Amino acid sequence: MKEIIVSSDFNRTKKKFIKNSLQNEQILKEVIAVFKENPQELEYKPIRCKKDKNRYSIRVFNTGFRILLSSLPNSFVFRCICSHNEYDRRNKKC
Repeated sequence: MKEIIVSSDFNRTKKKFIKNSLQNEQILKEVIAVFKENPQELEYKPIRCKKDKNRYSIRVFNTGFRILLSSLPNSFVFRCICSHNEYDRRNKKC
């Protein structure tokens, strides 16, 4: 299994995500646990991006949020937890 690396932007957006609802923390833990075991069980999809050819997103259960990540040869880099508006903004000029 590849190593999961968490970026500082991910930690910042995670704090905001959890601040919205304490339930979100448990949901996020579940999504990450499922991702570690079998990413295909999640809505794990590639994003067409010229700048980052290995960009993917994961839908966070029962929320309007997605986790943006990059898949590297030996690791996954979690970039952020984004609302749909933020997701569109980050991927607009990709």
